Amino acid sequence: MHMTEAKAQLQRIIGNNIKLSRNTQGYTQEGLAERAEISVEHLKQVEHGKKMLSVESLVNVANALQVSVDSLVYEQTINSAKNDIAQMLVSIDNEDSQRLLGLIRYVNDNFLKKM
Repeated sequence: MHMTEAKAQLQRIIGNNIKLSRNTQGYTQEGLAERAEISVEHLKQVEHGKKMLSVESLVNVANALQVSVDSLVYEQTINSAKNDIAQMLVSIDNEDSQRLLGLIRYVNDNFLKKM
């Protein structure tokens, strides 16, 4: 793949992932732009795959959305339920994550199909 094609593809992936995360969490473009300290116009162009974010702005957007930077950079290949679970996990503290892990293990051991 040619470098400009790769850059264009990365811009589309990042834009799509930001838009998906923003919509999932119920933010408007204006609300996310304010939280991430970028202009609304720049965010719109990023979401449409026309502009790239600086590393600093990408980190700010990820923090504003409470997601990891890699979840914005890489194509989403997991199904939406797993994606929703992963996004919920980002915002819980260590104590709650330990409780949740215990619950997941219990459900896995007692209710889920074994492969």
